[in-house]
Amino acid sequence: MLEYVATWLHKADKVRLARVNRHIHAVMERLFTAPARVKDRIRWTRSLTQLHARCAEIAALPKPWHAALHERLFQCVTTRWRILDDEASRILAPFRPAVAAGTRIQHAGRPAFVTDMLALPLGDCSRALAACVSDSKGSVLAEMPLRQWLAIADDAPDEQDAIALLAAIGTYASAPDRASGTRWLETHACLFERQQALASRGEPACALRTKLLCASALGLEEANPGDLLGVTVADRRARWDALLHCATELPAQSCAEVLMALGRSVRMDATHPLPETSLPRWRSLADIAVQRLRPADAARVLLGMVAHVVEPEERCAIADSGMAAYLADCAMRLDASLCVELCEHLLSIADQAERLESVWSTVFRLADAARDMSVKARLAKLLAFRVDAMDTRPADSTRRWNLVHGLIKDWPPGVREALLPSMVCNLGRWHADPEGAVSAYLQLATDVSDRGKASALAGAIKTLGAHPRYWDLHLARVSALPAPVRHKAVEPLARSLFNVMSGSGEMWRDAVRNGHLVTIDVVREQLERLLDMLTPGQRGAILLDLTSAATYTRWTWNAEVALWLLAQVRKLLAHHQLPGQQRHEIVIVTALARWAADARDETGVDTVYPPLLNAIEALHREARGGAVHGLLRGIGATAWRDRVWALYDTLPAADRTIG
Repeated sequence: MLEYVATWLHKADKVRLARVNRHIHAVMERLFTAPARVKDRIRWTRSLTQLHARCAEIAALPKPWHAALHERLFQCVTTRWRILDDEASRILAPFRPAVAAGTRIQHAGRPAFVTDMLALPLGDCSRALAACVSDSKGSVLAEMPLRQWLAIADDAPDEQDAIALLAAIGTYASAPDRASGTRWLETHACLFERQQALASRGEPACALRTKLLCASALGLEEANPGDLLGVTVADRRARWDALLHCATELPAQSCAEVLMALGRSVRMDATHPLPETSLPRWRSLADIAVQRLRPADAARVLLGMVAHVVEPEERCAIADSGMAAYLADCAMRLDASLCVELCEHLLSIADQAERLESVWSTVFRLADAARDMSVKARLAKLLAFRVDAMDTRPADSTRRWNLVHGLIKDWPPGVREALLPSMVCNLGRWHADPEGAVSAYLQLATDVSDRGKASALAGAIKTLGAHPRYWDLHLARVSALPAPVRHKAVEPLARSLFNVMSGSGEMWRDAVRNGHLVTIDVVREQLERLLDMLTPGQRGAILLDLTSAATYTRWTWNAEVALWLLAQVRKLLAHHQLPGQQRHEIVIVTALARWAADARDETGVDTVYPPLLNAIEALHREARGGAVHGLLRGIGATAWRDRVWALYDTLPAADRTIG
């Protein structure tokens, strides 16, 4: 019972529960704390000795944890090592379950071929054929003449089985042979006659009639005029209008199902049919949904009209015809909580300036009028992300951003904090006054949590960039943050400065920018000032992030950058003397060792070896394996060969199994 309850608790609540008494503490340690500790240690595993230790720790945990942690360990070591890949895979092989080859999904009790299904009793035959048509998306319809399919449906002893087969045939009637429209016309004529017969029976047959009408409507979606010979635009329009009329005769719930199917089959592209002929049908469909259906069903129908539209031509036609704005106006007549997803699709369709304004303004009014704060926040997030379009003037984007800012500035702090990332998204790209916008943006974060303030400042730093004229401002704002969250704001600025220093960013070497003489030494000094504001653990995380970023762009590495990283590693090692404390240093030193082996012919690499070897010696023996093996791959006949092999001799036995 304790284990079941604890699985639903937040991490902080688990800690409080563990402090109740010794017995509960022991249970929580075994079930949650120890697995979390091992999971964290896996991340820093860089030698075979550590790998054996992790395997032993996993074996001591409850069995439900074994598979996930072994798989995590395998992914960690095989994606980060090179020389030790084969050995690590061999060690972990017994713990990883074998993957069955050639497994196939089979439908139990269902014959494989249509000929086998025809040998079944009539009831079983119709059910099996209906499932077969749906699974194959209509491809099996070509195996028999249409009349034989319809005859099987007519002979089915159970009416529901017959309707299911007819619905499957009608949905995919255009699939087997798109060159001929005869099958499609005959099928839908049969479906329409059958549903008219059901209409005379009233309410008892309503569900079956609805199923046939939905199948006919879905069949319209695939039957594009021009693709099926013999099917004209007039045929398709007449059938669509007839289905819409039938839908209005149904109860509200059934009507909603048919309208959703019809919404998928109204084409808005420029060829079949033309937008001016489709637009009245879209409007009539939307009006019927809003006037006749429950608000929730009406919202589903409106969403279904646009959610499946993915072709650029159709999206442009919907926006240019004014239909997107019309649907947004329809949403104003419904409850805002039902229309968030619809508004998201409409804003994405309106992707150019002249299309965006009317839709954006309507969604803004909807957000302003909504009563539920969670709904207002979701709509405000959409509005903030879509303040600009492809050819929007900066003044228009700025005006819309200011409107969203005014809408949310007096909202509760927790709600505003969740909206901060969307408010700063691409802010510096289009805003007419980025500095003023950042000041207004940071005002939204004045009373949010410390974590929210740090995230907001990180967004502001990304917006303004690492230009020298902002350095003092950035430093002042970072220093004002509490120490536990300061690293979140430091990370984007540190990465920008590191990119400049390593040559992968904008080249500022010995350049004068707005009166600032910017040299690499100045950039390096600024970066070190930032790192000195952090705790050792935070500094290690930032340095690891910089090292990982440089690993993916290896051409940016040079001896100057490597020496600077090693100097920072020495500071970390001075703080972390115990084995369990050395985490970031292990990964950074291992990455530098691999770089030194790969770049052994580049200028200045010889100057990196002495501090690199000193750093490896400062690591504890069980953590050196990855770095030493990385150096051995490229040490060759260099002057440091003997010292590297001396380090190899100090490794534990498990790490010396590879020569």
